[in-house]
Parts: sequence; structure tokens; C-alpha cells
Amino acid sequence: MPTLSNGVYYANPFFAPAFAEYLISNGFFVSERKGQICFYNEKIKVIVANDSVFCYGYHPEEPGQENEKWVFEQSHTGISHFNIHNWIMLMDLMKIVMVGDFLHNAKMGGRQLETEASFIINSLHKQQLQKVS
Repeated sequence: MPTLSNGVYYANPFFAPAFAEYLISNGFFVSERKGQICFYNEKIKVIVANDSVFCYGYHPEEPGQENEKWVFEQSHTGISHFNIHNWIMLMDLMKIVMVGDFLHNAKMGGRQLETEASFIINSLHKQQLQKVS
């Protein structure tokens, strides 16, 4: 079972630890429960179960109990086929962690993190351009 940087263990062979660390490094808290791993902040909840990722948005204006204010927004199945670049793009497309926010958060973490983030994004752009040409 992989152990994340915050000490959480999870048992999901479809979900790479690098994907979890990406969310953690971008300000998400994490918990594991009933075979699902949940990432959350005050606005977004991301649940990974088996080969799928589900996104919920927090809507305080919704009537009902606190847990009813988390409204399903979208999901994606097939994350086991992803590499870290695909994961970053999916998180951007699902509006969970925008690429600009990722770069900003890395810059706030220091020069080393900023350099690594820039390298990841630059190689991502190069891969996308190679696929087009």
C-alpha cells in the first residue's frame, strides 16, 4: 500500500501516488475511507475510487444538511492509463487545479519546486505539440 507524504495509506492500484502528491502539494487535504481516497479543500472535493475520479463543488446556498451542499459536478473513468502529464491536464480541464495555480503554488514553495513545476509544464507542452505535428 502506498504511503503519501502526509502519512495516509491507501490501497488503489489504479491511482498513482504522484497524482495524490500533486493534489496535496496544491493545498488539498486527504483522507482515506472505505477504499476511497478523498481530497478536499473549502470549495472542491475530489474522490478517487477504483479507476475513476469524481468532483464535487461546495455550494453553501443549497438547502439541507452540510453534506448535501457538496454537489456532483463531473467524473472521469480510466485514470490508470494516465501519466502525470495526463493527470495535470485532467485536473486543469475539470477545474480542480488550474495549471497557472500549480505554477503559482510551486513558486511560493521555493526555487526548487518552481524549477520542477516549470520543467513538468514545459515537457507537457512539448508532448502536446509533438502529437499535433
